[in-house]
Amino acid sequence: MGGSTYWQHSDAVSARTSGTEVVPLSMNPPGGLSASQVPQFIVLGFDDNWKGLRWLPAFFAARQNPDGSPMHATFNMIGADVGVKYPASEVLAAYQAGNEIGNHTQNHASGDGWNVAQWISAIQAAHQSLVNAGIPSSAIVGFRAPQDVYNTALFTALSQLGYKYDSSVPQGLGALTMGDGQPYNGSNSWWGGHTLENGDPVAVQFQAYHPSYTPPGNVPGVWELYENALILADGTKTDRYCDQDWYQTPPAMSEDARVAMLQETLRRRINSNRAPLNLCMHGQDYEDVSGASASPESRNTLTRFIDWAVATYPQVRVVSQMELINWMRNPVPLGVMPVQRVATPTISPNGGTFSGNVTVTISTATAGADIRYTIDGSTPTMDSPVYTGPFTLSSTATVKAFATLVEMNSSAVATAEVYYQRSRSSDNCAQRAKHSFSIRDAFGNEVLRRTGNRGWRPAVCRRLLEMAD
Repeated sequence: MGGSTYWQHSDAVSARTSGTEVVPLSMNPPGGLSASQVPQFIVLGFDDNWKGLRWLPAFFAARQNPDGSPMHATFNMIGADVGVKYPASEVLAAYQAGNEIGNHTQNHASGDGWNVAQWISAIQAAHQSLVNAGIPSSAIVGFRAPQDVYNTALFTALSQLGYKYDSSVPQGLGALTMGDGQPYNGSNSWWGGHTLENGDPVAVQFQAYHPSYTPPGNVPGVWELYENALILADGTKTDRYCDQDWYQTPPAMSEDARVAMLQETLRRRINSNRAPLNLCMHGQDYEDVSGASASPESRNTLTRFIDWAVATYPQVRVVSQMELINWMRNPVPLGVMPVQRVATPTISPNGGTFSGNVTVTISTATAGADIRYTIDGSTPTMDSPVYTGPFTLSSTATVKAFATLVEMNSSAVATAEVYYQRSRSSDNCAQRAKHSFSIRDAFGNEVLRRTGNRGWRPAVCRRLLEMAD
């Protein structure tokens, strides 16, 4: 996502069934690691975001995790709002800063009772709106349902569309039991999420509270990342798992009470299995627009909690949802930085001198990566054109290209110098130049005359003849 990501993709520890990764539901960290060996992830997924993205991306850009890595978040966007309620450039800038851009359907309609075709239509439309804003199609891999209203058909749609994960299912609500058979107490969370090749027992339990929320079937390759119930400062569990519940559900919570609730919830994770704290947030509560200011208490709550967390616990990492999945695919102990990079593009032809039009192709060995390129010698960026197929050069050019993939670090930049010349041999050129020779400009004015029987060096002669044409 946006340039380079901190946690990178590897399938070294994920089991595989028919080529599909399998990460089972567990209360323990993946990869056989102990709780003391793993980071304490804080995962912030911001929904709706109908006021745009300005303050929040700046908030994360101004901070670092305790190990010096950048902080990132996930922003799940309503497609119809992009470029209408706020400039599309704000979404692109957030992505280019390293944040993840997710899909929140086109019109934010409840999907209660929808079939697969209806889900596909709503998701595809939002996906295209984000692509039109400049987000690479391959980088849009995550989804959260409006109002967290999901059903079995949603997960089938996500699988058919090639999405990697959903994050609509909450854990720990009501009297639902956890993996140890006990109600949620903040210290017994399921660890982050899992792949759905065997369905989702948490969603099966949750259907008892919402019968229309039918659980996913067996959907290999698609992940579920759980949202979390929270623990109040006095140890009482609360079902206020989204930030708007903190602010709007009676009785009202003070800013201090909200901060204390988040702190207690994180403490219990730190002191138990270090299950990721995946928080459901809403971007409009933190942004200003004309006539609708941000809530100072919302900003203060987020600021106080995040700044306290990174100052108190060196193992904290604030990451996007896809960054969490990438770490779970390749879990490594604290202090180890996994590095995997998109393969550097191959430009063909890889430079040379040509006497006619040249067809250029660019490829990368990394499947699914987007290639961006320039032909003027400038270094390509995320704003550069996306390579979609071979193109033709009819003049001298310097082609540069790099490749990106949401799960990996961006590639190095490849360069190819392509020189163009007229189809004349050096010998013929030099032979012609032994005689009287003149060059005229586009208006017929003579700008250079050569007489005599001594030839010019071939390189000089070629350039002069090109000028003559």
